[in-house]
Amino acid sequence: MLQKDSNKCRLISQEKGLTFDLVKVETSNSYVLIKDDGDMNDASSSEHVPPNAGKQPDKEARLILKAKSYVYPTKGISIDGICQKLMHSKKEIYAALNEMKAFNISSSSDFPSARYGKLSEEMEREVWYVIRRVLSEWDGGNDYAGKGVVKEDMIKEVMDRNDGCEDDINERVLRHCLEKCTVEVIGERAKLNVDHIARIVAHHVFNMKRGPWEEEKFIQQWHNLMPGVGATYEPELNVIRDIALIEKEVSPMEQEESAASNGLQAKLDEPIYLKYFPRDNLPSSQDGRFKALFKERGKWKFDHLVPYVEDLVKKSSFKSVPELLVLYAKVAPREEDDEDQVDYYIAK
Repeated sequence: MLQKDSNKCRLISQEKGLTFDLVKVETSNSYVLIKDDGDMNDASSSEHVPPNAGKQPDKEARLILKAKSYVYPTKGISIDGICQKLMHSKKEIYAALNEMKAFNISSSSDFPSARYGKLSEEMEREVWYVIRRVLSEWDGGNDYAGKGVVKEDMIKEVMDRNDGCEDDINERVLRHCLEKCTVEVIGERAKLNVDHIARIVAHHVFNMKRGPWEEEKFIQQWHNLMPGVGATYEPELNVIRDIALIEKEVSPMEQEESAASNGLQAKLDEPIYLKYFPRDNLPSSQDGRFKALFKERGKWKFDHLVPYVEDLVKKSSFKSVPELLVLYAKVAPREEDDEDQVDYYIAK
């Protein structure tokens, strides 16, 4: 039994992998065990709260989200350490870590002694730079999303190409990156996720220069850098809806930077731009997220706003994005000459 404080207590069965909140019944001296479906910290008091009050994400999803905040980039943290922080059974934590494909930074694969961490974005991008090159040039990677790749052959190819480089790739890091990208394993072959690779390449393209990209130029560069040949390997912009904003107008300084980077003169027909604005760089709290969003744009179309807040809905009791927006946004009044008839959301 674990006790958070005098009012919050949790009973954990390590053998069965089950977790219960111990809740005092207001009308008697008894306590009841409530199968955990959420975070015990969500309750405002020790009095009985119906376990199904409001929609809660499933337990595994909540564990995954919480576990992410407890994996560290250096020495890592053990299953026991995460268990103490999250107050869940080891089996539940282990299942959640496997589901989120957390990085085992220790050399041990043993359940009790393994330590988990989170790869830095810089390290992951360095590894993917080599993986992308191998998929583009290696015969065995021609159809990595269709027939797939022979995983061990590919790992050997990547390690051989990286041999002697200044920044050596750790094989466990390489295996972890490939595991995160694998959608199906058939025998010795692994099929890789095109969208996952497309998002990594998109980050790389946006970091190639300052300022927004003209949409047409970005797509051309994006597709040129994508490994693979054919329509399957030419991703669409909806893959990066939470990475880039579509802008019809940019500031004069941004337009000048974009034109200079592309070797273009400013056009009179106002081209569409893509501005790098990754959701992962925004605050994870609801208040912080909406402040950052409305600082970036004074008003948002609903379809453009959804990718930047839907993760907040998944880890809260809200049922939908519109329900969350009620707290932080309101529909802006339409102008009389508005021909688009599109609702925009502004900050409350």
